[in-house]
Amino acid sequence: MKYLKALILCFTCTLAPSLLFSQTAMSRAEETLLEIQEILLRYGATEHGIYEKFEMTLEGDITILASDEEGEEHVIQFKLGPKLSYVLKNDAYVFTEPGNKATITNEEDKESVSSTLVSLKYANKEIADRLTVLFNTMDQSLKDVKTEAEEKEKIIKENKVNLYQKIKNMNIQGTFTTVTLPNTPNKESKSYTLFKNPLQLNGLFYSGFAFTPKEDGYLYWYFQAPAKLRPSFFIADTDKTIDDSAIRYFRKMAYVQSTDPALSSWVVQKSNEKLKKGKTYVLWFESSLAVDTPQTFKASFQLQSSDEQKVGDFFKDQFPNVLNDF
Repeated sequence: MKYLKALILCFTCTLAPSLLFSQTAMSRAEETLLEIQEILLRYGATEHGIYEKFEMTLEGDITILASDEEGEEHVIQFKLGPKLSYVLKNDAYVFTEPGNKATITNEEDKESVSSTLVSLKYANKEIADRLTVLFNTMDQSLKDVKTEAEEKEKIIKENKVNLYQKIKNMNIQGTFTTVTLPNTPNKESKSYTLFKNPLQLNGLFYSGFAFTPKEDGYLYWYFQAPAKLRPSFFIADTDKTIDDSAIRYFRKMAYVQSTDPALSSWVVQKSNEKLKKGKTYVLWFESSLAVDTPQTFKASFQLQSSDEQKVGDFFKDQFPNVLNDF
């Protein structure tokens, strides 16, 4: 059985990496998620045991880990829907939805199906009513997140094309910090000061890194930024004869929650495209905030000939628990 990660408050991010730190809809969804988690982990229990861990993706896929009295663990999985309701049955508030089923997997990987999605055994009607409202709110919040993300993506694409053209026709030295691949011998991070002399374009501020691979390979990297910046980030080939504005160098991300509220979560990634030997690339951060002082970023840049290794395994010495590993 694959056990759930310890980091259970983060959504599995399947959107573009540029959307990681943004969106008011996402903030509202996270607040709702926290309250759902609090109720389920305090009052949730079924015949499969007491709820111990809870996880939800941006697509509304819910996973709950339950442990019974004998210590056997069961993984309960179902899809969040808009019409969850409950009935009081055997002193428990049992939540169901027409046409919706939960799949339960035990430690021997044997599966069963149940119409019970969640159950509250140690709650009252007020709490059950509140959970009903929260589930409905979360369903709408996820739709809002998707809509907001699509709107944000349109704006990002426009800004991205403008910046691509600028980067390919400027002297990048002084604006972007040159790093080697790898930048550290042991995959540890190194501190860099960015936004000392940010590039300003259409009301946005840009700073970042430039690197030239000595061999073909995939970029494996991670970084942590000041939380207040909430930056987007991209890669571009500086060769003006190449139009790579439509290329998504990053498609997925893993992350590790920060213990410092002043810092963002650690973003852990590998590139979707193989970088070419001798090409100079710019990896930039975009901020809508007027950055009036230099900002410290921590980052590690590594190069691998293959992208088969998961980022969690590649950086296992740095991060024992990586959420959304790929």
